[in-house]
Amino acid sequence: MPGTGLVTRWQERREGDRCRAAQREPSATEHAGIALEDTLSLNVPGIEPAPENEQPVKRTQEHKWLLNLAAARQFHAREGHLNIPRKHIEELPLELAGPAATGRETTPEGTVLVDLGTWTANVRRRASKLTDERRASLDELGTRW
Repeated sequence: MPGTGLVTRWQERREGDRCRAAQREPSATEHAGIALEDTLSLNVPGIEPAPENEQPVKRTQEHKWLLNLAAARQFHAREGHLNIPRKHIEELPLELAGPAATGRETTPEGTVLVDLGTWTANVRRRASKLTDERRASLDELGTRW
């Protein structure tokens, strides 16, 4: 008996949704392959795509690693250890931050805030997945594994 139990009613509704989705015609913008951002700029007056120099900066994992490593080195030079509390945030001067600081928010003093405590906790937890080079750079600082 179709539709008698709670599960079968849910299944019928789900199948109906699938059928309706399959029968739906693609919109003109979907058919033309236009992205949502471009659709907004076409349909909303006053919205234009951002110029190339104002678009978000893509940071690679390597840039992020170098930023956090620079913050760890600064902390180690100041404190003499890497026993960093999980909630610690390190202020790193822009000149030490390197290319990963491009496009990041800075403090009025011209520093970049790095969530160093969380990063070191995550690095310790994922130590087995680190490359030999990255592990060696942290060993130089006396990382407690």
